[in-house]
Amino acid sequence: MTSPDSGPLSMNVGLLRVEDGLIRLSVDIRHPETAAADHIAETVRRAVEPYGFTLAPIHPEKSVYQDKNGPVMQSLLAAYRQETGDLSAPLAIGGGTYAKAMENIIAFGPVFPGEESREHQADEYIALVNIERLRRIYAQAFQNLLAL
Repeated sequence: MTSPDSGPLSMNVGLLRVEDGLIRLSVDIRHPETAAADHIAETVRRAVEPYGFTLAPIHPEKSVYQDKNGPVMQSLLAAYRQETGDLSAPLAIGGGTYAKAMENIIAFGPVFPGEESREHQADEYIALVNIERLRRIYAQAFQNLLAL
């Protein structure tokens, strides 16, 4: 499964446990915004049943998606582009995000192209110069969003 905006489905076995003679796998699936969780579950169920596996209940999380041509994304992109001059297409990544906690919200920033990405790693950091850049971008982004 894939989407032009968010890319292909990815999955990994995040946890393997052996309990009471049973092997239990916890699988993390990051799916395109166009894919329905029940369709994915049925596809996985059909794939594993011939091998004697069963699929336990799934715990789907809603995809976070904003149309890149919609007013929210265009407001954010305008702020970013004004500060950086970078006109590249917006980047969609798979992953968990605080943005799932609210409606009509999106994660935005803070890694710049060509710079080392250190989030969620040992010695995570962000350069002071980039904190100042982000301050200017976020200030402009809020102004743009308030004007909607």
